Amino acid sequence: MQKAGTTRWWKLIVKHPDVVGWQLKETHQLSRFGWRPLFDADRETYYRYFPRPEGKKIGEWTPRYMNVPGVVEPMKALAPEAKLLVLLRDPVERYRSGVGQWQKHKERRGKRLNLWAGRKDAYARSFYGFALRPYVEAFGLDRMLILQFEKCLQDPAGEYKRTLEFLELDDWVPPPEDLGKAYNVSTKRPSPAALDEPPDLVETLEVYLGSRQNIREAARRLHLAPRTVAYRLERIETLLGHELDGDVAMRLSAALLALRVSRQAGRSAE
Repeated sequence: MQKAGTTRWWKLIVKHPDVVGWQLKETHQLSRFGWRPLFDADRETYYRYFPRPEGKKIGEWTPRYMNVPGVVEPMKALAPEAKLLVLLRDPVERYRSGVGQWQKHKERRGKRLNLWAGRKDAYARSFYGFALRPYVEAFGLDRMLILQFEKCLQDPAGEYKRTLEFLELDDWVPPPEDLGKAYNVSTKRPSPAALDEPPDLVETLEVYLGSRQNIREAARRLHLAPRTVAYRLERIETLLGHELDGDVAMRLSAALLALRVSRQAGRSAE
């Protein structure tokens, strides 16, 4: 998945002694075939990207394949025994990073910004289940390894070992400095207006629950009017389909605590 750390993980994989093809991570070839039949010339063109000595492994990792219709069929036809690596990220954080990347590319090329189009593109890429379903149906879960960006940051050695086992590669440990190295880090952080994000409902909920569900106290801590806090809480209840009381409040408090711990661990790993 785009903006989920695939470049970093790819560079770690191709450092393995039994992997070749480090020059090219993404070919984009499978997204160009579309729905038309494959011809012998198509096979020859695609296979030319993957020359390898006997006993070595090679492949590509094009994140765009996840969201382009018509890729599964040629992939299955051209590489029926392929093993698929999928790297996912917190969809909200991936959305923010995706909008930033889209905005950066447009500015670099001197093109007019259409933030609606950028948000739409980043949003559409965040429906992981929908995107993965055709690949699971075509290849099966046994030929797919789904990794999590945040876990790869927290435990790179352990997740790298899992990756090698899945690819049937001998156990090998890259240099420690490579395990922690980051690539293509997004430095552009779009504003909330650019992201078209709603007010921070998570922060409002966290403060409200931490204030013993006292709207006036939550408003004081957030430097907002009580009416604004009440409106946000109504939106939260609408989204959840439940009132913020009793067992629901307790479950949300536990979930918010887990979210805070996870984010702190992620920042420590970076």
